[in-house]
Amino acid sequence: MVPQQESKTAQGYELQLRVNSLGGFLFAQFLRPVLATTARTGPKNSVRVVCVSSSAAVMAPKSPINFNNMNYERDGSAMTKYMRSRVDSVIHAAEFARQTGCDGIISMSRPWNLMTDLQRIMPGNPITHEPKNGTYNQIFAGLSSEITEKNDGGWVAPFGRLPRPGGSFRGGTLGKGLEVVRRASQVLLNMTGHKRSIRQTW
Repeated sequence: MVPQQESKTAQGYELQLRVNSLGGFLFAQFLRPVLATTARTGPKNSVRVVCVSSSAAVMAPKSPINFNNMNYERDGSAMTKYMRSRVDSVIHAAEFARQTGCDGIISMSRPWNLMTDLQRIMPGNPITHEPKNGTYNQIFAGLSSEITEKNDGGWVAPFGRLPRPGGSFRGGTLGKGLEVVRRASQVLLNMTGHKRSIRQTW
């Protein structure tokens, strides 16, 4: 979390983008056929994808997606990179919900603020919860009977609340319409090298 500036993966991706966004996004795409098959035979609303985000996502710049600099060829501040990478998690949940709603898969994002060793080089003293509280929202998002298709694409706030997203995410559309979400999702897929087009699922 907030690694040294210009940290890159072996594939050349900005480290936070790779860890917080691309990895989970691609993994869920690979799992989608299994999830869809399981949803057809399992209890209703029981098959779910939980995208772990952060409360920092709501503090991202007013235009949280910079399509011209997704991989930071032009560098940005460490916190801006982090906030934008967490916006991607919310995008993933919203778009995956739209893609898979007819399959019976529920997709949620889970913003959070915990103090762990991940923040060991993070500046400032943010308001956070203890690490022992870190699983509460994941368990709620993954297992609670309160979550149904009505919440699909939404998020779970501490502790086990289902508010409407605020800030740049008001209405669940990043303030600019679902086309932004779809475009961002396709860009992320392209960056992972996954060949499947988002539009094939519309």
